Amino acid sequence: MTTLYAETKLEDRWKSIRKVGKIKEQQLLTRLIGTLFVLVVGIFIGANWFGNENYNSSIYTELLSILVTVGILDTLNRYRTGQQNERITQDQLIQQVGSHDHVTASIAIRHLRGRGWLTGDKGILQGANLFRADLKGADLWGANLKNCVLDNANLQGINFRQVDLTQADLRRTNLNDARLEGANLAGASLDSAFLRNAGLLRANLRNSNLTATVFEEAHLWQADLRGAYMMYANLDGVRFKNTLFDENTTLPDGKKWTRMTDMQYYGAIVEDEDITR
Repeated sequence: MTTLYAETKLEDRWKSIRKVGKIKEQQLLTRLIGTLFVLVVGIFIGANWFGNENYNSSIYTELLSILVTVGILDTLNRYRTGQQNERITQDQLIQQVGSHDHVTASIAIRHLRGRGWLTGDKGILQGANLFRADLKGADLWGANLKNCVLDNANLQGINFRQVDLTQADLRRTNLNDARLEGANLAGASLDSAFLRNAGLLRANLRNSNLTATVFEEAHLWQADLRGAYMMYANLDGVRFKNTLFDENTTLPDGKKWTRMTDMQYYGAIVEDEDITR
């Protein structure tokens, strides 16, 4: 019932926005029709008063010019009004995704995906401020969240598969049980974030800030940790397989990774010996 009520309320809000836009269009159309009516009456009176061929030809040309101009202006105004209404809707959806109410955020995400505003270059959550958002269990597969602020957000069990989180702020987030397979987290900050039992297969964590990040029992198979800063990170039970490190990777004790590094020393489970640069 709560979900249905929230969705109905959201839909009512959008209907209200569209209604305002239609009223403005109708008002403009009424004014245009009134103007044209006055022009036609004036032309009719002039034709009867001055009634000559040159006058009629001149009036016809002027009338045609006016009609073309009015048509262009009306089209431009409709386009501008449509853009304004779309921008209002987008701003409201971004605000609702960042809501502390889980139901409201989930509904907004569904609408974003349905309108094509979640993924690729058209993704409108790029750089969005979603501080402390409650997105627990949400489906954001493939979303474009570049430079997004998710500090302190509840992202437990979220579907972040193939999500672009380049340079995103994920400090202190709850990402326990999250699915991050194939996610791009290059340059992202996960300082003090929790990723217990998270799936990070083939995740790109290059040059990311993983200070004090809790990775307990997370799966980092084929993940890219080159250049990552993992000072104080908790790697207990973390599973590594074909994981990429390099000499710029900072380990939990502040040391740099080398080919001689034994990741089991940090509590990790190494499932093969192919941990290379």
